Amino acid sequence: MKQAGDFTVSLTQLPEFCKKTVSTFSPRQLILLSGPLGVGKTQFVKLCLAALGGDMPDSPTFSLINEYAGASWPIWHVDLYRLESEADIDSTGFWDLFRESKGMIFVEWPNKVVPSAWPLTWPRIEVQMAFAKHADERLIQIK
Repeated sequence: MKQAGDFTVSLTQLPEFCKKTVSTFSPRQLILLSGPLGVGKTQFVKLCLAALGGDMPDSPTFSLINEYAGASWPIWHVDLYRLESEADIDSTGFWDLFRESKGMIFVEWPNKVVPSAWPLTWPRIEVQMAFAKHADERLIQIK
């Protein structure tokens, strides 16, 4: 990925930041979003989807997996926050998403999955979000 590194982004800069970031994604991409509650993970997904021409999502906290139209491939937004074990994940159909030849999978709370369980055939980008010094800024680290 071209845009790796640490970035401090104000909330007003976040839409442009997301637009630039998604331009570096491949049509088969796993995006793991980590950070505390309220830091803006769902907002990051919304803005990325908007940049891809997709629908504006709601948080999938209660439905777990949402699929959106957008580019020429499916886009999924997954929120694992409420899951208590990996056995819970197995019963959701989550792993079936990785059978697709193309797609983008945004996953909030990826720490609910053992790191070695992520499919190696999907390029993975890790996005760590944190609150910055000012209330309207976020520290975003992309690996």
